[in-house]
Amino acid sequence: MTTVLQRLCDICNKATGVYDCQECQRTFCRKHVVEHNLELSKEMDNVVNHHDLLRQQLSEQETVSSQHPLMKEINNWEQLSVEKIREMAEKARRDLNRLLTDHKESITKKLEEISCQLKTTKEADDYSEKDLSEWLQMLEKLKKQLLTPSNVILRTVSDEIWLQPIVVMATSLNSRDKFDKASNNIRILENGFVAEDNGTYSHGEVRGFKTYSTGTYKINSKIEEMTSNNWMFWGII
Repeated sequence: MTTVLQRLCDICNKATGVYDCQECQRTFCRKHVVEHNLELSKEMDNVVNHHDLLRQQLSEQETVSSQHPLMKEINNWEQLSVEKIREMAEKARRDLNRLLTDHKESITKKLEEISCQLKTTKEADDYSEKDLSEWLQMLEKLKKQLLTPSNVILRTVSDEIWLQPIVVMATSLNSRDKFDKASNNIRILENGFVAEDNGTYSHGEVRGFKTYSTGTYKINSKIEEMTSNNWMFWGII
C-alpha cells in the first residue's frame, strides 16, 4: 500500500489549495498565500523607504558638509593653530619692543655724552675743525643706529616643530594588489596572484604591482607552503 503525503500549509497545516513559494521554499493555503504576498509588499515598501531615505541623506550631505565631524576637527585645528600663531606673534612683539627700548636708551646715553662735550667746548670756545668733523660723524652714526638698529634681526626657527600640519586622505580596507616583478628563481602564476620559489637559490625577491604614497591599506596574503628552515620578510620600500 502506497501512502501519498499531502502538502500542508506552513501556517495553518491545512491541505486545501496549497501554493509553493519558490523563493522561501514554504507552502501556503489560498488564504495565507495572500497574506504572504502582503508581507512581501510591505517588505518592498520598507526597501523603498530605505532607498528614499538614503537619497535624501545624500542630497542633504551637500548642504550640511560643514557639520561633518571631520570638518569640525579641521576647524578646531585651525583655531588652535591661529591661537598659537597669535601667541607667538605677541611674544615676538614684546621681545622687539624690549630690544628697541634698550637700543633707544643706549643711543640716548651716547647722545648725552656728546651733548656734554658740545656744551663744555662751546662755553670754553675750545674746539677745532677736527672736533667738529668727529662730532658730526658720531651724530650721523647714532642717527643711522636709531633708524636701522643693526643688533635687532628676525629669523625663523626651522628645527622647531610648533605647528603640526593636518592632512585629509582617503582610506581603503582592501587592496587588490598582485605580484609583478621577481628574481629569476621566483615564478609568478595565476595572473599575478601566486608567487612560487623553485628553490634553486638561497634567497629570492618578489614585488607588488601597485605603489602607495598616502592612505591606509590592507593587503591580504597567504603562505601555502614553506619549509621549516627558511624565513620570509615583508617590507615597504
